[in-house]
Amino acid sequence: MIRKSITQDTRYQLKKLPKGNFPLKLQLYPINGKQEYCALNLSVSKKQYQQLLTGKKLPQDLMEVREKLDEHLRVADRLMKQLNPFSWQEFERQFFSYIESGDTGEIEAPTTVANLAPVVSLPPMAMAEVSSDNKKECLAPVIVLAPPLMNEIAWEKIKELEKDKAPASTIDGYRTACNSLLAFFQYQELQTYHVFRSGRKRGHVSTPILPEYLPALRFLASYANRFTVDLINVNFLKSYQFWMESRGNAAATVGIYLRNIRHIFKRAMKKPGGKSMEYPFSRDGYTIPIGNNNKRALEVEDIRLIYNYNPQCVQEQQARDFWLLTFLSNGINMKDIALLREANYEDDLIVIKYRAKIVRNVKKNIPPIIILLSDQIQQIIARWGTKKRTANSYIFPILAGLGPQAEDREIRKRVQNFTRLVNNWMKRIAVKLGLPPRLTTIVARHSFASNAVWSGESTEFVMESLGQTSLATAQNYIKGLPDKRKKDYAQKIAASLAAPLEQAS
Repeated sequence: MIRKSITQDTRYQLKKLPKGNFPLKLQLYPINGKQEYCALNLSVSKKQYQQLLTGKKLPQDLMEVREKLDEHLRVADRLMKQLNPFSWQEFERQFFSYIESGDTGEIEAPTTVANLAPVVSLPPMAMAEVSSDNKKECLAPVIVLAPPLMNEIAWEKIKELEKDKAPASTIDGYRTACNSLLAFFQYQELQTYHVFRSGRKRGHVSTPILPEYLPALRFLASYANRFTVDLINVNFLKSYQFWMESRGNAAATVGIYLRNIRHIFKRAMKKPGGKSMEYPFSRDGYTIPIGNNNKRALEVEDIRLIYNYNPQCVQEQQARDFWLLTFLSNGINMKDIALLREANYEDDLIVIKYRAKIVRNVKKNIPPIIILLSDQIQQIIARWGTKKRTANSYIFPILAGLGPQAEDREIRKRVQNFTRLVNNWMKRIAVKLGLPPRLTTIVARHSFASNAVWSGESTEFVMESLGQTSLATAQNYIKGLPDKRKKDYAQKIAASLAAPLEQAS
């Protein structure tokens, strides 16, 4: 369904207009996935525009403007009904003919501005019924709000998260997802009708990278001001998924982005201008992709190769030690290792009450993570731990210089940099040992969970050791039985069938 509204173009001041006045334009959307505009030969100031928006106690001059806008919308509505199937070119020609001459004659229409970026959208004003007495149409200013802008809803969500002191990873997740969707919208717009003025090839789009501390979508404001949430439909989402995967993103990454986008869409539907939007994320519409969840776990023989590896430099030794520390410490992640303090010691144990990832959302009693201080762990702490520690000091200097009230974003940045360092050096060690090259700390976490189950421990044990809150989540870390064990079991079954009945029993 094609919607229409009145917008004000406040991008620049036209010389032919009174100072402070900006032109009003008719907006139709979506037309081939984008918005189109027609000039109305009307202009008002920003303050007058807000008065038109509210429609309360309008002076005589604005009442006349309002009546003209209602008339323009009435004509646009009549043309849209007559053109079946709808053609933008024919609508544009006839509507401009009406604007220039007052009727729908065959007057050639001027060219529209294809890349208009409206800042504010005025809701369309519906028509009243025709009076049976004088056959004259009485125009009633019934307000129908235009769809909300994607960047406004996203920025509202981000500000809400920042106010609630949400984890930096959550905030950045929304920011990155929305910026990615805007990049795709820019790509579509340029592929459809843009030719770069700088002379670059048609359709060539550079990937916009949003600076870390800028609000989502603000970096490409000219596109963000045209990206209304109602443009997100099933075809749009399918095209976005294909675009993301063609750029090397895994299905799991696309799924993470789209779950955040889905939340933004639901928020937009609660806004006055979004209540009429069709929800695309449904079983009969678009389904968010789920990652293959390739479980990356090493068998104990491969882990023994890493343990016995002789590092060639200090960086290799540090990377190997912290990878093994993750494996030996119940698979805890690097952030939990970085946050370990002297206060976590209890005799020959390290006790972590809550994982850093869930400390804000604890809804039930979760058993603490208990790590036995083995000889290997004590050697790693002695080699890389902070030498002079107080009761509140970090065991490792990963977060050196950051106090107890440190910003979550700064902690996350430090942990990410250190994890990246460990993973990069472990990649070199993996090549030397003939192991899979992506020998990350996540592999160590998966390896702990899988080897625990392979050795006979229950999934409940793994859940408690990992500090998870559900069996289903813990199951995601467990890899199926190694091929060698499957072969041994198959041979055992085959041998039992081939044996005499007395022997088999």
